[in-house]
Amino acid sequence: MSSAIYTIEQTARHLSFHFPECGINEHAVAKFNALLDEQYSEVLDFIVMMYYTLNRKETFWKNAREDIEVPESLLNNLELWKHYLPNTNDVAGRFLFSYWNYYFILAGRGYFKQPHYPGENMLYKEGWSALLKRIEPGIAKLLHDLPSHTDYLKSIKKPRAGKKALYSVNYRQ
Repeated sequence: MSSAIYTIEQTARHLSFHFPECGINEHAVAKFNALLDEQYSEVLDFIVMMYYTLNRKETFWKNAREDIEVPESLLNNLELWKHYLPNTNDVAGRFLFSYWNYYFILAGRGYFKQPHYPGENMLYKEGWSALLKRIEPGIAKLLHDLPSHTDYLKSIKKPRAGKKALYSVNYRQ
């Protein structure tokens, strides 16, 4: 539903930029149609990915997953993402859905089962543990020296001299 609302709003915005005030201009019509095609494809690819990668077992979801027509570009990306994480080169993401949206949905569904960063297999738990042990004193010092989150928020929410606060916040310690 939110995608539909967004699409309506964005279409109105595109129309306002390309509205034919002095007659029909074929270049403006072509640009408007191209923008809508791109916007529609972006939303469609993301929604299809949502259904296609859903791992629910109920009949409705199983049928939806099996009956959906998956664009070739999405199938190619899903195959690619078995080996690499989504990035800016994989999806246009010009209007609503960026590669981050794909990443978060797929990660939540357990899609990424193997290392995806170059050199990720070269990182060893022992090395990380040694690094963390080495930097722990610095972290502890920062935590000791810096104000708590609540104290910091209190310090930046104080009204300026002569100004009345627009709202008050009652922090509990």
